[in-house]
Amino acid sequence: MLKRLIARGKTELHTRSVPASAAPAAAANGSEAAAMASASASSSSKMPAPPIVAVLSAKGGAGATTIAVNLAAVLSSGGAATTLVDANLQQPDAAHVVGAEPVHSVMELLARTAELDKQLFEACCTQIGGEQSTRLSLLSPPIDGQAAVTTTLSELAHCLAGIRSYRKCWVVDMPKHLDKHLVTLVDMCDRVLLVFEANVTGIATTQRWLSVFRELGYADDRIMCVLNRAGSKYSGIEQQLDTCFPSRPIFRVPNASSVIWECSTRGVPVVAAYPNHAYSRAIGKLAEQVTASISIVR
Repeated sequence: MLKRLIARGKTELHTRSVPASAAPAAAANGSEAAAMASASASSSSKMPAPPIVAVLSAKGGAGATTIAVNLAAVLSSGGAATTLVDANLQQPDAAHVVGAEPVHSVMELLARTAELDKQLFEACCTQIGGEQSTRLSLLSPPIDGQAAVTTTLSELAHCLAGIRSYRKCWVVDMPKHLDKHLVTLVDMCDRVLLVFEANVTGIATTQRWLSVFRELGYADDRIMCVLNRAGSKYSGIEQQLDTCFPSRPIFRVPNASSVIWECSTRGVPVVAAYPNHAYSRAIGKLAEQVTASISIVR
């Protein structure tokens, strides 16, 4: 079953057809699209595509969204225009973490895939950090969760392929439900951060995800295991992680529940509010490790 899932997921992005209703618009923009495709192909031969970093929670409640928000903030502070994509179509919460109320959503991009341009993309993004920050933005589905009824992650992946060049770096907050659509989106990502907690269920689900990634054929260095809330009440289990994950390094992010809660209520990333906090320093080091093996053109 998994092999069929993998096969279907890996071909989803490449077999998507243009809806009949979009055909007139596609035809009208045909010559322009061809010119853009040619320019893009020429450009891509000179420089790599902007990297996409997926943040995936091995199990619900591991704090992956908070890590995704803060990682995106650090990457943007380094000078790379970065967009955080909330791919949790049913339960999007990145907007809540940063205190944003998106006026427009990714659904408006999905409805106009035949005529995507940077102006439309910018209009659908929500700026994070106020006027002092112009390099970090959020692309979210409607926060009422209705996107899960009308669209899929495969469609989001198709859209992301069309707008990828509009940012220097992307961070995607992933849902945790494995299906062919998730595979299609993960296939686009250069790095996958697998976030978990040091408890029995967290370790077991992380091991299952790693097994799935091996079956998908992903290289070991493409996946980074991130232990969130390190040093909390499960310290005894933490000491056994080397046994649970032999030959695989585990990046540790310290427990910072009170600070994270405070920043969430204020709608600001921890790394912006408390840059010298242990949590912020850990996210900074995580960003360094993530970018060490991928190319970001600033």
